[in-house]
Amino acid sequence: MTEVMPSHSVRPEPPAWLVRVGLSVCAHCKQGHHLSCKGAVRVPVNRHFPEGLLRCYCEICEPPLRCLDCGNQFDAEVDAEMWRCLDRTTCGGRVELRIRNDRVWQLIQQCKSDAAIVRRADRETRVRLRVEVGVEVPDRAMSREPRPSSGECECCGTPTKGGKFAPGHDARHKGKLKRLAKDGDKSAYKELVERGWI
Repeated sequence: MTEVMPSHSVRPEPPAWLVRVGLSVCAHCKQGHHLSCKGAVRVPVNRHFPEGLLRCYCEICEPPLRCLDCGNQFDAEVDAEMWRCLDRTTCGGRVELRIRNDRVWQLIQQCKSDAAIVRRADRETRVRLRVEVGVEVPDRAMSREPRPSSGECECCGTPTKGGKFAPGHDARHKGKLKRLAKDGDKSAYKELVERGWI
């Protein structure tokens, strides 16, 4: 069992805006469960949290300083400002080891592997049956038509990078055709059928 080193660093004052929105204290501390307080959590880096760290500024509890990635609680090895191990390589190794020992992760990897084996067996069975029947098996790489590198949107004529529609214009065109078909336009209904949109 590893020894937990207590943190004796002075806790900084919470920013005024954080107090104003009510996020200066975590939910555990608000409900009085100070033993469950984590001290800090990782958040997406933004202008309010440039370090990507949201701290709990509760004055009652003082959770131990720890790495939020691997859980290391030795003060000498953890940066008190970022709550992250100073040695990032060792920290990454601990995180990877923890993930690989996680039973759920192992089951997910096993499912992926089993699904790949089943797909490969189905593909080989289809090829074998086609050969037995006498149907020529097309080469998947050769039968794929190369995608054009430029084109025009079929909705408004805007230049595209090879697609039939500019981004979002297919949905707009589909909605327009559906409205016209609802009003009784048979050509709009026919185009919807041809495009496979209904």
